[in-house]
Amino acid sequence: MVSTRPQPMPSSAPEPQPMPSSAPEPPPSSSTSEPPPSSSTPEPTSSTTPEQCSSATPEPTLSPAPVRPLSDFDRGVVVGLLIGEGSFGGDGKQPQVTLRMHTRHEALFHWLVERFPDSRLYGPYHHGGRSYFQWMARGRTLVRDVLPLLQDEIHADLDGHAADRLRRMCERYAGFIARERARAER
Repeated sequence: MVSTRPQPMPSSAPEPQPMPSSAPEPPPSSSTSEPPPSSSTPEPTSSTTPEQCSSATPEPTLSPAPVRPLSDFDRGVVVGLLIGEGSFGGDGKQPQVTLRMHTRHEALFHWLVERFPDSRLYGPYHHGGRSYFQWMARGRTLVRDVLPLLQDEIHADLDGHAADRLRRMCERYAGFIARERARAER
């Protein structure tokens, strides 16, 4: 397990710091190296349809850090975590899925990073009486590695609220998702 020194958090505006991982760093042009965006996200405009967000075919891999196939157990843990604790959104330019939980779940966060090496882990943070880590999959990493799993497994019969949150994220960022999928096909 990677040992890190806690980063002090200013009380006004926390600035996430990525935790080191055993995975190689993505290329400098990768959007995943940016810190998480602020909570205000402008509404993007797009003429794409929600159908462009569906994953009918497997995604080609672009990852410099290959994602190993997930077991049924792994798939269930990831989906369960993100249904129960995840946030589906974006920064106005690209989609993101965020998971924030108490530091006592550190091993689980490292488990996620092992399965999705291009995702990011931030923290630990200690402020406002809380101590937590934040895991994030955004942009290309989300579209290539995490979104196909979520679209395969999260549906209204399982959890209507989570399915609706995922659908809204896919609609809002349909243009970005379509561009990343087209890039992967090249």
